[in-house]
Amino acid sequence: MIFNLSIIDRGFAYGSGYIAGTADGIVTVAGKAASRAIYLYALYNHKPMVFVAKVWSTAQGNYIFSNLDTSMRYLIMVRDYAGQYEPFAWDYVVPATDLTPREQYILEQAQQAI
Repeated sequence: MIFNLSIIDRGFAYGSGYIAGTADGIVTVAGKAASRAIYLYALYNHKPMVFVAKVWSTAQGNYIFSNLDTSMRYLIMVRDYAGQYEPFAWDYVVPATDLTPREQYILEQAQQAI
């Protein structure tokens, strides 16, 4: 399974929000969609960030972190396991809430099937 979700701190993964790489949020390497490790950190005001989860994007560059606490802000970082490119990060990301947890699950399953 490509997604290989490993939640480290479940305290930040019990909510109705999600962060997904679809459309212009896909992971790319040298302009082409790619599978890479994506790390999610919960951000606190004036406190250390906390590692929440790691997923691998699909070969098409899609990913999803689901069931997130919508009151939190997150840092997302993508690393190139080949070491050719510097990590890329998005800071203060707000989870989306336009999909129900069931719809998030369906999106995840659809991305894995590609």
